[in-house]
Amino acid sequence: MAYAKTFFELFAPHKRTDGGRYFALTTDAPEWAREIMRIVHSGGAPDDWTYWVAYNSALELMRDPDTDEYEFAGRMADVYTYARAMWLATALNAEEYCTEAAELNQCEGRGVADMIGDGQEYGAALIFNLVKDNLLLLQNEVAA
Repeated sequence: MAYAKTFFELFAPHKRTDGGRYFALTTDAPEWAREIMRIVHSGGAPDDWTYWVAYNSALELMRDPDTDEYEFAGRMADVYTYARAMWLATALNAEEYCTEAAELNQCEGRGVADMIGDGQEYGAALIFNLVKDNLLLLQNEVAA
């Protein structure tokens, strides 16, 4: 996938005033990359987890453009309950992802931590597909 490497290289670590670190696009990233991130954030405010998953999506697409989104998403989901709870509290679309996953998976009898993990996987798969689809769209537009 031609633009996956370019998109990946547009991410950089940033530092907050409190010393915390996060990944986001570089300040000089082109408009097409910013537009992909607006789409990935569903038009809402940015959050660290979404940037992290988009960054890892680009990395995965560079390595293997045929990666299955749920295989990728399974690797992005947290294992430990505390990490899942922190994700639920900080990822802006987390509640929506968990609700969608619950509706798809019929989560009756599953614990809350498992349902949060399902939400993480659902969100990561969605972000992966949005990154992939928009990079392919860009590639096709440039080739036309």
